[in-house]
Formats: sequence, structure tokens, C-alpha cells
Amino acid sequence: MNDYNETVIIGRTTDDVKILKAGERIKYSFIVAVNYYSRKTNKKYSEFIPVCFWKNDPIKELENIQKGDSVVVNGRLSIQSYEKNNETKWITEVVGRYIRVFKLAKETKDMADL
Repeated sequence: MNDYNETVIIGRTTDDVKILKAGERIKYSFIVAVNYYSRKTNKKYSEFIPVCFWKNDPIKELENIQKGDSVVVNGRLSIQSYEKNNETKWITEVVGRYIRVFKLAKETKDMADL
């Protein structure tokens, strides 16, 4: 069966990548800030989207992600729930399959300048 859960986000990382070893696998996690404009309110807004990659071997491009890097992430949306103190908690994140990292020069202000 084809996987129809496909997500693409483009934005900037809000912090350096966090690396966690879980048994034989490596989890790379970071948050991507994605901007959008609302015509209704005539304002810019940002959303902060958690992203993770699960890999069996170290990936240099993922290890070198730093705060402020521009990224394009392709993956799937994952929504999970768990119980804590008799309350249901929800986790929403993008589980990445592909990433492209853009290290912008200091004089480059945004992706449109590329």
C-alpha cells in the first residue's frame, strides 16, 4: 500500500540538533520555525514544528545542524498519545525521510536571497 502521509516543511532551525542513542538506532531531533502570513489579521505568525530522524548509522548532515540553519524536510506526520497523571498527552512531530540543509552566508537574510 502506498504511503499517503507526506509532509514537506521549509523553515529555520530554532536550536542545534539533539542526538540520542536508543539501542542500535540514533534519533536526531530539532525544531523548525515555519512562518506564515494571515490575510485576515494582516500579520505574520510562526509555528514551531518538532522534527526527528531515526537512523541506524550516523549521518553527517544531520549531526551538523545548527540554530538558524534553513532546512527543507520531507517526511510523515506522526501523532501519538499517552497517559500521564490520568490525563491524555499528545505528541505531534514530523518523522523525516529526507533533509536538505542550507548554511546561509551572514549577508543572506532569507531563502529568497538564494
